[in-house]
Amino acid sequence: MRLRKATILMLIGSIVALALILAAASELIIGSGFDELEVERDEQNLQRAVRLLHNEVDGIDTLVLDWSAWDAAYDFVSSHNQKFIDQNIIPATFEEQGLDFIGVFTLDGAPVYAVGVDPDTGELAPSPEGLLAKLEPGRILYPAEQDGELQPVKGLLLLEGGPFLVAVRPIVKSSGEGPAVGLLVMGKFVNQETAAGLEESLGLPLAVYRPDREMPSLAKALVQSPALTILDTTDHHAAKGYVEIKDLYGNPGLVIELLLDRDIHLQSHRTIRYFVITMVGAMLLFSALVLLFIETRVLSRMASLNRQVGKLSANPNLQTRIQLDSDDELTELAGGINSMLDKIAEARDSMYRELDARRSGELFLSQVFDAVKAGIMLVDPVEFTIQDVNSFALTLMGRTREEVVGMRCHGVVCPAEAGRCPVVDLGDRMDHSVRELIAAGGRTIPILKSVNRVQRNGKDLLLETFIDITDIRDAENALKLSEEMYRTVFRNTGAASIIVDMAGMITMANEQFEVLAGVKAEEVELRYFWMDFFPQETQRALLALQEVAQREGRAQHAMLTFRTVAGEERYVRALLAKLPGVNVCVISLQDLTEQQQTEKALRTIQQELEETVSLRTKDLRDAVEELKEMDQLKSAFLSSASHELRTPLTSVLGYAKLLKRTLRRHFWPLAKHKEELEHIVQEVETNFTTIEREGRRLTQIIDDLLDLNNIESGSMAWRDEVFNPADVLDEAAKAITPALAKKELVHLVSSYQRRLSPVRMDRLRLFQLLYNLLDNAVKFTHQGKIVLSAKEQVTGILEIRVEDSGMGIAKDEMESIFDKFYQTQSLDSLSEKPLGTGLGLTICRRIVERYGGRIWVESENGKGSTFIVRLPTVEAEKELRKLASE
Repeated sequence: MRLRKATILMLIGSIVALALILAAASELIIGSGFDELEVERDEQNLQRAVRLLHNEVDGIDTLVLDWSAWDAAYDFVSSHNQKFIDQNIIPATFEEQGLDFIGVFTLDGAPVYAVGVDPDTGELAPSPEGLLAKLEPGRILYPAEQDGELQPVKGLLLLEGGPFLVAVRPIVKSSGEGPAVGLLVMGKFVNQETAAGLEESLGLPLAVYRPDREMPSLAKALVQSPALTILDTTDHHAAKGYVEIKDLYGNPGLVIELLLDRDIHLQSHRTIRYFVITMVGAMLLFSALVLLFIETRVLSRMASLNRQVGKLSANPNLQTRIQLDSDDELTELAGGINSMLDKIAEARDSMYRELDARRSGELFLSQVFDAVKAGIMLVDPVEFTIQDVNSFALTLMGRTREEVVGMRCHGVVCPAEAGRCPVVDLGDRMDHSVRELIAAGGRTIPILKSVNRVQRNGKDLLLETFIDITDIRDAENALKLSEEMYRTVFRNTGAASIIVDMAGMITMANEQFEVLAGVKAEEVELRYFWMDFFPQETQRALLALQEVAQREGRAQHAMLTFRTVAGEERYVRALLAKLPGVNVCVISLQDLTEQQQTEKALRTIQQELEETVSLRTKDLRDAVEELKEMDQLKSAFLSSASHELRTPLTSVLGYAKLLKRTLRRHFWPLAKHKEELEHIVQEVETNFTTIEREGRRLTQIIDDLLDLNNIESGSMAWRDEVFNPADVLDEAAKAITPALAKKELVHLVSSYQRRLSPVRMDRLRLFQLLYNLLDNAVKFTHQGKIVLSAKEQVTGILEIRVEDSGMGIAKDEMESIFDKFYQTQSLDSLSEKPLGTGLGLTICRRIVERYGGRIWVESENGKGSTFIVRLPTVEAEKELRKLASE
């Protein structure tokens, strides 16, 4: 088969195979990748639903925590005070807090007062069926005891009336001190109102099922399996997700169904279809270009190469060469053939050149023999006569070739006795020795001579080579003079110094050492080891110090106690250094005895100062303890005052809602078509709305006071967990929507990735931080936009920014706004009154600092403000733990 036909068939087969492989691989890789992404998103939505339900439980638990640590509740357990019931456990409380049950019990589980609420009328009703039995000692809702304290209980129960969210805590005093006298229980049913709230927070259609009642088949399968979530993706346009929530018994207590769209799945199929069509078209175009390239660059040129090689074999003329254009492998092949022809021609010519080279080789060696800058002689090993000599040797001897050739070597370069030649007579293979050359006139020259046996034209000869070492001997003499000079310098140096050998023996000592040791140098040189002048217990360590200096070649320092011959102890600084090129060390000793005595006196003065500082520190510590006691009194006052304020406020809000609902049910129908009465009813409803709004504002002030007090007193319950902060950013953005809806000229822009680096902190506190910042931005912005953004600024640091286009903050207030109760001087131009309590930003800073972060503001009057929060991520915590372990 010709190359052209084989190439076309190969390209067609490759296109078909690649198209099939590409379609299958796209479906496997791209399709499955999109489906995995969709499943991951759906699983996150299911987990968000679980977290929102847990937040409901945490909200109830927080309310129970507030009521259970309250002196009024503590007294009610024993006194059964009706006033406590009339002021607190009223329909308004159930309406305001969204509860279905409140109960106070003794530690035996006996109800002091327990009541529910009718969801239709809002009136008080009996307790939910089956709930009171679970509060008996040893049952699921009775708190377990740990370290002598009753532990709180919270979670989900499946009652006859439906899934029930409940929290139980022991009742103690407002200060948090015991002993516990009873139990406080609050709870509510997971009803349509709860489901609607979850659906609004999630932004997805949602349904709630009881495991013991009728529900979809997949929900039944989920309950019967060990898995907690399951997805139904049989429909290509919409999917359903189910998540199971366990009750306090660990059994299935609730199943949540989410309706999920499948936009990612549909997009994957569109992407695969367009991708395969595009790639097949590209492969067809590419194959046509490849075929055109092979035809023009390979096939036609190979045919030309084949024709020229055929002509060359028919006419073997070494002067003919193959010609091909361009610069590629075929051209290189043609060049290789041409190179082979060149080498054949060159080999023929080299045969003739080699003959000429051999003739000139002997002449070259003769020239080298005369050009070497060392004396060379060839000697007959039998007669010991000189057979040949080079020009350098003749010049050194001051003789001519005719005078030297034929002379016996013993009278020229080997003035030894005849019969004592080391190589011939004594049997040595070679001779290396210092001799004297006898020059013309009897002058002698010191030389270093070497003798070896060689052969020349099949005849044994002695090759004697020698060099003039007159300069070397002069250098040796100069070295001896230099050594004597350095010896003189060493003995007269200003520091006490000694030279020791590898074993530590003193080989030389100078005059300063004589003064320090109290002994003459000649009495210690080659008689004492240098360690003998130091205490015996340190001698082994000093020998090791010398070995380190000799092995590493670096100077070693040490502070030592030196002992003179007379037994006097001196404090010295020792420096050990190895001399390069020799196995000896120089040791210099500096006497620091007087300096040590001065330092001792300074230490005595320092000790006296430390004792004085210790006395003053004790006084300061006593003052700090007094301040701590005052702070505890302040915390107790704030806690008690907040409870006393919240109790009547809850009643006011509850009654306002009940009256407003009663007004709408009973009076609005009567006021219709009566203009004067309708105006009065409208005004009354507006007044009730104002009462609710201002009541919530006062509730927020109380909550801020309690939060700040709990943070500063260390009694705040921090529920740290690892989570994606993007979820909390979404929740904060949705929570601020009602406040933002009141300002038509202001809109919120969210700018952050769905996957942010996880952080470890209290999810509710991060939500509180973000909500406070967004709430401030809404209050002080009348038109424009508010931007909520987040990104990982540097590795391990998450930066969250809240930017607004409001009135801005003066430069001298940028730090003061984080102080407690501070109100900015730049008041709202519409209300001209302070906005908020002045505690929101203080709480924000305390939360950020609790987790090792930082918060600050960048602003300019009239140009808006940017609040910046930086928090460490889980990755940063790992790096810190790694550095701490190292």
